[in-house]
Amino acid sequence: MQLLYDGKYIKVYIYPDLSLMTYHWKPANFVMTEEEYQNTMLTLLQFLSKHKPKYVIADFRESEFVVIPSLQVWLSEHIIKPAVQISMKKLFLVLRKEDLIQELSLEQILEEAKDVNFQSFTLHSIDTALEYVKAKQGMVA
Repeated sequence: MQLLYDGKYIKVYIYPDLSLMTYHWKPANFVMTEEEYQNTMLTLLQFLSKHKPKYVIADFRESEFVVIPSLQVWLSEHIIKPAVQISMKKLFLVLRKEDLIQELSLEQILEEAKDVNFQSFTLHSIDTALEYVKAKQGMVA
């Protein structure tokens, strides 16, 4: 595991041996503007373009930012679709338990990207996602 980026709103790691990138939202994202959100997501896309991981784990457990409908469409068109074209095959969304607003927002984002060929999974544990990726790579969890 290698730390790629430790910004105001996110931390990004790459696991080259697993073809995996993870990003973890920080609580500070509550005050993020729409423009900051877009710039943060474009930064993630740059890392994805450089490292080309098949798997992405997005950790939303500390996130307080609500992705409004107009940003959901933007995210689908400008981040998810290009990410799949670059390399992403599976996206793991790690959420807080029983956070219905966060879950609904992410479901709407995925609905916007329904015509894109990738799989998404909603989980409450990063360990579960890591175990899945390691199993797919033939590694012991």
